[in-house]
Amino acid sequence: MSLRPDIPDQFVTLPNGLKVRYMEKGSGFPLLCVHGLGVTMGADQWISNFDAFAKVAHVYSIDVPGWGWSDLPDKGYSFDMWSDTLAQFCRAVGIQQTDVVGHSLGGWISIYFAHQHPEIVRRLILGVNAGLNPPVGTLTGGAYKLPDRQRVRGIHENLWRGNVEVTEEMVDELMKRLERPGRAKAYDAIRSYVGLPETREKFSPRRLLPELKMPVLYAWGDDADPLLLEFGLEEFRLTPHARLAVIYRGGEMPQGYRPREFEAAVIPFITDKVIEPLPKVGRTGDR
Repeated sequence: MSLRPDIPDQFVTLPNGLKVRYMEKGSGFPLLCVHGLGVTMGADQWISNFDAFAKVAHVYSIDVPGWGWSDLPDKGYSFDMWSDTLAQFCRAVGIQQTDVVGHSLGGWISIYFAHQHPEIVRRLILGVNAGLNPPVGTLTGGAYKLPDRQRVRGIHENLWRGNVEVTEEMVDELMKRLERPGRAKAYDAIRSYVGLPETREKFSPRRLLPELKMPVLYAWGDDADPLLLEFGLEEFRLTPHARLAVIYRGGEMPQGYRPREFEAAVIPFITDKVIEPLPKVGRTGDR
């Protein structure tokens, strides 16, 4: 079940054979939400933003393969598989073009998706994305130990910080997802792949961002760690058609820590009919 009973789980099986879970609310131009790396993350990561976004957009949020109730593919994990899954999902639910908002690894996946499928992605919002930061301990340590119930509760209380009440029923559901057969193995495979130097070089935002044609909004916490603001500033300078919103005390998850401030940055960006390019003073040689 979803963590919002008023937004029920939905499932679709894609042409690549993968079944993905998603949540949906609202009407209007589509907005596709892509969650972060954390082992307990999934479509529900965005539930504190759903109501505000659904007033202006048709919001879709999915469990990326490898997380939640979506499939754990036997063939493993890659940016190409994740990007292709997003494209197939859009076609399956009738999305011809969409705005995309991504966080952490989900932001990095969204960059690659936008690069590979510019015909689908109209505008891109990156809420503290990974890709430029050095691999963190979660990616470089030994075998990963899944969090216990107390830790799961703490993760989500920290994520939503009083904006969403974390109930026992919600923790029950999160634990069921974690305890799926093969879940720990899948997360080990994902973090190993994402931490590989060759992965980080081949799919580096430094290579992808200068080639993006669509408008991009960076919504970064001023105190984000380990995805430091300096990485967001570098990406902003690399991106031809970009805007930057720095969210005070937004941390590495501004959509959860400061949801109203995050929404205030995102909503005008996705509702303005035209996003005009802005001059970037000092862009050349300012890296």
